[in-house]
Amino acid sequence: MTPKAILTLVVMLLAFNCASRAQPAPATKPVDVPGDQSTPRGALNVLAIAMDEGDGAKIRKVLQTSNPQEEQVVDSLVNLHGAVAKFGKAVIAAFGENDARKIVGDKAAAQAQMIEELRAMPEEIKGDTATVGGSDKNSQFHLKKVDGKWVIPLGAWVGADSPEKLQEIADDKNRRAAIFTGITKELNEDTYKSVDEAFEALQLKLMRAAMEKPGGATQPSTQPTAPGAPS
Repeated sequence: MTPKAILTLVVMLLAFNCASRAQPAPATKPVDVPGDQSTPRGALNVLAIAMDEGDGAKIRKVLQTSNPQEEQVVDSLVNLHGAVAKFGKAVIAAFGENDARKIVGDKAAAQAQMIEELRAMPEEIKGDTATVGGSDKNSQFHLKKVDGKWVIPLGAWVGADSPEKLQEIADDKNRRAAIFTGITKELNEDTYKSVDEAFEALQLKLMRAAMEKPGGATQPSTQPTAPGAPS
């Protein structure tokens, strides 16, 4: 697996460890995808870009929580995506944009692909609720409209309603965030002499974390992956 593919898998956990991702059905005509939460697709666009850029404030605006445990999951997502964004900047600073693409990919191309994926996703609106995605329930996003803006209820998205499961999800994201933060610190200290060496260290630490978490890497999630992952 290439470095870029590994990072894709990790970053858009926005995503919650999705084992497989259904391909979107082709759109019959071009669809406008706004850069705000005025439509369901627009809300997904805001979320994907916010995760890519590590923008915690915008992530929080799209993800709706209903209890303190869900708030902890959102905190962990903000922590993870902020750490990944800082890692990406550190890779570029250490090795230059060209070599950094081996790990972080082409951001502009990734965002362009995300828009095309969103345009292709079926969108069904019924009053103040909406579903974005194909007929496969595992590839669907369920949203609702609150005060004129579309949001994603976190509990339905992550498929967890018990405090224990929500805590497990939050702990996993925080462990991953700590790994990216640690690698970023090492990059800033010139610990790695090449982008390949940095990637190997990242890959090893992520694999260890996956093996050590409860259940190991043997329990795939069925939650849909937010669009916008670097390809």
